Amino acid sequence: PSVKFWVFVYSVCGNTEESISVMNNAVQAAVMCNALGVLICDWSLPGHVNPLTVSIPALLAGAGFAWKASVDVVSSLS
Repeated sequence: PSVKFWVFVYSVCGNTEESISVMNNAVQAAVMCNALGVLICDWSLPGHVNPLTVSIPALLAGAGFAWKASVDVVSSLS
């Protein structure tokens, strides 16, 4: 497939594995720093709205990691 095809796939489907790993790392960093909480949000460039197929898995993972922050899920899977 062409590069344009993969750009399309990532823009519609996102990189769920990477986004979940990033969320886990952020929550684990918050735990190590004794943070009072974490802010889970969907961030994009001005004028650009992320498709829900990209946003929802990462938002749900971030919420789950924040709820059960004592468990480092990604490290325990490797």
